[in-house]
Amino acid sequence: MKTTQPRRSRRSASEWALLVEEFKTSSLTLTAFCEQADVSLSQFYNWRRKLRADAARVDGGFTPVRLRAASATPQSQAGGRIEVQLKNGRIVRVVGAVDAQVLREIMLMAEGGA
Repeated sequence: MKTTQPRRSRRSASEWALLVEEFKTSSLTLTAFCEQADVSLSQFYNWRRKLRADAARVDGGFTPVRLRAASATPQSQAGGRIEVQLKNGRIVRVVGAVDAQVLREIMLMAEGGA
């Protein structure tokens, strides 16, 4: 009779990113690390490749950010103010609170020229 082990819940992308980073700093072989983490080699390779591709899509590096000194008068809007100048010269200004996903979509559309 075959005994089955309970299935582990699915890992999120951030959990996989953490595992990949943990492997980089470990002294284990990849096989030993995967056994210890209870993941298959193929899962690890697939996620490492996916995370690298995602990182490359984000432009592969840092984006310069220039911070301005806080104004002497406090902002009256809840959430403050954000101003982002995109590579194509367009500026996205947000005053008050905004959903992060909505801001991301606006910036992608502005960057693409839509």
